[in-house]
Amino acid sequence: MADGSSQQPQNFGVNPWLIAVSVMLATFMEVLDTAIASVALPYIAGSLSASNDEATWVLPATWWRTR
Repeated sequence: MADGSSQQPQNFGVNPWLIAVSVMLATFMEVLDTAIASVALPYIAGSLSASNDEATWVLPATWWRTR
């Protein structure tokens, strides 16, 4: 069988569950970070005597930081 159709795929020793858990953990941490920033935004604005418009840069800054 020299046509190459009977070749077995190579196993590089990487556990697919480890990859899946790593991606899920990173996604969870990003959502958690955004949720914390959203909840903290009114308190940050109040502590700094800033209006809501002046304090809304926090959410785009946290989004940009995660990219």
